[in-house]
Amino acid sequence: MVDVSVDIASVRRAFTALFAIPDLPFQSALVTAVQYLSRTLDSDLRATNMFSCRLDYVNIFIIIMEIPALDSLEFLESAMPQFCKTVGLLPVSIQAQLARVWSTFTKDRLKQMVGCVQQLITVRVVTSHWPQSAQLHDDECISGAARLLKVLYYACIVGGRRDPASVLAAEAALSDNITLRDLLEADAAIERAFERKERPTHWVDPLARELAVQPVDCREPLVAFEEFVNESLSEALEMDKDYTHYRAAMVPEVAQAASKFSFMLHPFLLTTAVKNLGLFYDNRVRMISERRASVLQNIYDGGQAVSLPYLRLHIQRDQIVNDALVNVR
Repeated sequence: MVDVSVDIASVRRAFTALFAIPDLPFQSALVTAVQYLSRTLDSDLRATNMFSCRLDYVNIFIIIMEIPALDSLEFLESAMPQFCKTVGLLPVSIQAQLARVWSTFTKDRLKQMVGCVQQLITVRVVTSHWPQSAQLHDDECISGAARLLKVLYYACIVGGRRDPASVLAAEAALSDNITLRDLLEADAAIERAFERKERPTHWVDPLARELAVQPVDCREPLVAFEEFVNESLSEALEMDKDYTHYRAAMVPEVAQAASKFSFMLHPFLLTTAVKNLGLFYDNRVRMISERRASVLQNIYDGGQAVSLPYLRLHIQRDQIVNDALVNVR
């Protein structure tokens, strides 16, 4: 269990008794209170690190997410957008603390919370009308809701059934073994400065690193991964523009100054077709980069007569596998 300074069971009983009142005369006041509270927290988070002196501030986010009517029209239009913006500003350590708390919830409760945030994203995507120059990334409500959904996503992983630590350690030991490519790259002939390139490192989500978990290690999450996919968002997303934000976030010098949100860093939201398109752009960019590096290498070697760095394969459509193997061999 995760130690928290708020009695969640008492909070639920209080909200149950409150929302049992006929006609809910307090709902408008509650919506306004959550909205103004979120704005105050937003200002505090942007100006100071309030969590360094008041760790109990995290209770505010736990209590607000326990409100039974978060998926009502009043909350979706007024309170939830501002609340999601505030969640998007939380430090990674606080997001990890929320994920650990929510990982102790039941499957049904977590599914309700995920459905509420998904409904907010869908309503925002369908009803919003952005100018021609604006994009989904410019909507702080959608980006904040995506970050909140990421906290719930990792909460389902932390609380789900994962591979044992012994299995993960054995897999890590296998990946550390030297490969044939490592032996080839150690050859003295490619140790010149213009040929020495940085090997691409695997990007790890900061929240996953803080929680010491990986989605691939989870066998059975508390909420199925399919529940996190938002088809409306995937259809409205312009992947070519999102990929530029993704590439900027991958460069350390640019990532600090980059203000654009990238949905490729939140792939659990996207459909398979959209993620496939993102991989297509990534492969094309990497191919062009490698081709330019090969041309520069030929120039540095002084070999103007060296053949161009292209591999041409003549493959019959009905014999793709056989012809490809023959040509490559």
